[in-house]
Amino acid sequence: MLPGSIYHLYNHANGTEKLYRDPQDYTLFLEKFVYHCSQVADIYSYCLMSNHFHFLVETRSEEEIRKSSLHMPAEKKISRSLANALSGYTQKINNKYDRMGSLFKPNIGRREILDENDFCSTCHYIHANPVHHGFTKTMEEWPYSSFRAILDRTQPWLDSSTVLEYFGGEKKFISYHQQQIDLKIKGKPYF
Repeated sequence: MLPGSIYHLYNHANGTEKLYRDPQDYTLFLEKFVYHCSQVADIYSYCLMSNHFHFLVETRSEEEIRKSSLHMPAEKKISRSLANALSGYTQKINNKYDRMGSLFKPNIGRREILDENDFCSTCHYIHANPVHHGFTKTMEEWPYSSFRAILDRTQPWLDSSTVLEYFGGEKKFISYHQQQIDLKIKGKPYF
């Protein structure tokens, strides 16, 4: 991942395992992700599902990352931060549930966001995931996504202001999210 770029990040549990078995696991994962990744990226949106996750992030500039990590190139620091978030969570879950081994698929999927329309459609796709997978009837009902947090501004680490700017304000954000979801982004289906 390159500094100063916006990415859709996603990953899936190994096999049929669940990433989160109870509400505290969702909270723990978010804490780990925010702790490690907010050092190298701004977080715009997310959705945690029982066996996978999605994030929309913008990596910080090379200069910003270099200030916090003088001994490591920016690209390596970004990769290391993401790896630390996943491995830190895996270690906690392995200990909690007396399990062993990796919890996530080996590589985080990523797709660079190239323009404003791509940003908005990806954010919408992320928030619509629980509806698409049949967990809820509406995005508002799912407690493990940023949809409500963006509108309510309840998570200080979530850059709600930038997200709402991309959509043209709160009303347009809500209106956009009421559209039919496209299950393919840039021609590629995601989980």
